[in-house]
Amino acid sequence: MLDSMEEKNELRLAVRNAREAGCSIGQIIEEVLDELDLYNENYMSIDFEISERSKTTTKEMTSENVKYEVTKVINEVGMPAAMRGYDYVRYAVIYSIENPTALLNVTKELYPAVAKEFNTTIVSVERNIRHAIEAVWKNGNIEKLKNLFGYGFCNESTRQKNSNFIAMIVDSMKVKYNWN
Repeated sequence: MLDSMEEKNELRLAVRNAREAGCSIGQIIEEVLDELDLYNENYMSIDFEISERSKTTTKEMTSENVKYEVTKVINEVGMPAAMRGYDYVRYAVIYSIENPTALLNVTKELYPAVAKEFNTTIVSVERNIRHAIEAVWKNGNIEKLKNLFGYGFCNESTRQKNSNFIAMIVDSMKVKYNWN
């Protein structure tokens, strides 16, 4: 309904002015209802525009900029791009966005998909991802990690497992860009 004090005060002023002008209570109520209808129409219109804009953004993000946004997040947390695990993590995150069940079967679905893409072994994928994550945990952007994982998870003794690290990036991107 009316959210701000300013809107409520404007309505009170209009009622007071109507009373002073000699309007009947019926006329005042009718005027207030007209104001509320106008307010609700404007509010609903703004809500609809925001909803439509976010749908467009979601569509654009998923089709054109997924790789860019994933790379941006990985760089922001401080993962060294020179490590093999960097490419593996980026691919694993993109793959997991496109195939959400991959995070439920990391060793049987996700790592084999990454290994196939980079023509390497599953063991190499796991090891290189682990080393890249350890590098982030030791030398990365602590504030960004706290924002991504929450304050309780950001100390050296609680380094995230590979699957959890990837899942947290996937989840944060889904929330940020409204991906389903």
